[in-house]
Amino acid sequence: MTTKFNFRFFIILILFVSFFGLSCKDSIPKEIIQANNKVYQDLLDSISDSSSLILELKDLYRAHQITHFLSEQKDFGAIDSIPLFIAAMQNKIVECEQIANKYKFHDDSLGMLIYEYILATKNQFKLAKELKGFDSPEFEKQDETNFYPKRDKFYQYLTNNYSNGRFLNLSEDEYWKQIDKKQYIKSSDFDSYTKLKNINPLKAEEKAIDIIRNTKDFQEKSIYGIDLADFYILSDITADSMQPAKLASIHYQLIMESGKYSLYLFETWLKWRTVVQYEQYGSSKYSAIPNELYNEYRDKLALTVLKQISEDPTNEMTINQFLLLATHENIARFGSYNYGNQNVPVYFDLFRKDEK
Repeated sequence: MTTKFNFRFFIILILFVSFFGLSCKDSIPKEIIQANNKVYQDLLDSISDSSSLILELKDLYRAHQITHFLSEQKDFGAIDSIPLFIAAMQNKIVECEQIANKYKFHDDSLGMLIYEYILATKNQFKLAKELKGFDSPEFEKQDETNFYPKRDKFYQYLTNNYSNGRFLNLSEDEYWKQIDKKQYIKSSDFDSYTKLKNINPLKAEEKAIDIIRNTKDFQEKSIYGIDLADFYILSDITADSMQPAKLASIHYQLIMESGKYSLYLFETWLKWRTVVQYEQYGSSKYSAIPNELYNEYRDKLALTVLKQISEDPTNEMTINQFLLLATHENIARFGSYNYGNQNVPVYFDLFRKDEK
């Protein structure tokens, strides 16, 4: 790499690294106590296309974002302090009110059902605040008679009316054929970069950055950016004093910040979120999990993908990517993995060092 390029790249890194902060303490995470006024910015209305496909996809996306938000209720059981628990419940009541007024749905039935689900969740928080906890016969009775019927009715409608089959005829074989990165790689230097990974990792890093810099097509550029970011995680080697995971997150973020379309935006977002959570916020059930930050980027990418759908509504790969962004769950504290938050198994599934 030339000195000029090193300096330019260094400046980019400094700008991006200032965006992230470190927090990996086994204490009560602030985001489950404090209300967040920035939850789920609705960017999709900047697309004026009123075709039925775009309107239906907007409804689907908004419904799932509300679902992701409401499903985080279990997190509040981790608060042992009664005053903090009461404060958290009050703030979640406010957030329910905010999100209830945030979205307008083209499908009136969907809008009505999800509003009832939000109201039922809000009533849960109110009762939990009064009872100073979730564990009581009175709370369980409210769940059985009010919350679960409203939630399940909404889920059933969403599943029946907004399944992938409504929007796609894409077969699994065709999907894997079209998503294969090999067909989009045009750089004559990519093979040498791949060989250098095992022989001379630092030279491989230099080669990859050079390839990225000289590639004009954004989709091809995004493939190289993802590959280099993955390489940082898997090799744990870099010529820079910055931690490999930090550099990886920056390369993922550069793709997301571009505002340009690629088949690999969902992959980029998922890997970025997974790395940032694992390396910067932590794996404990009590680590901070800034889903609001992750969803800000989810929203930006969804907007980029929906714009592409509006321009080419017949491209099912683009529609499929939008559905992936819409339906992928938030990072949960509690779930099938018992030894930490639910980001941990995703991290090791994406970055199996012993298999690369």
